[in-house]
Amino acid sequence: MATLTEQVFPDSPAFQLRGSEGRHALLSALDQPRWPYYRTLPEKAGVLHYSLNKNHPFADGNKRFALTAMEVFLLLNRAVLLATPGEAKAFALGVAKGSLGKEESIDFVRRRTFRLGWSDRTYRRWFERLPPEEQAVVAEEIEGPTGRFFNLVLRESLADMLGD
Repeated sequence: MATLTEQVFPDSPAFQLRGSEGRHALLSALDQPRWPYYRTLPEKAGVLHYSLNKNHPFADGNKRFALTAMEVFLLLNRAVLLATPGEAKAFALGVAKGSLGKEESIDFVRRRTFRLGWSDRTYRRWFERLPPEEQAVVAEEIEGPTGRFFNLVLRESLADMLGD
């Protein structure tokens, strides 16, 4: 029986597992965040991205899948990765090419993970720990009226007020 990906994209190798080896690589990567060594949400998200990216379970689309899976994992846990599309792409490429190791990958996610619902004080402490070059990017992503997460935070606030 053909997988959903093969049915929808019959001529594309994107997101098609590389046989049983790909299936095992995918399952192994998905298990990484469950290890007790990774205790915090950013550590779990970082190792999830790193493992999916490096295990290479798909014929094509591994970097895109790893980034998307990490962002969904964070959202499900009421957090977001604050990075521009260019930074996210450079991050995924760096892991794939080997210029970012597992610890560097986790460190990037740790620095850039923002928990939805943080108090102003917690946000300020987190923000002040960022390197100066990252503060400008994060400030625009969070505070700017066209910031990528402005509507997300607004939507969450409305949902909380309405009891959803």
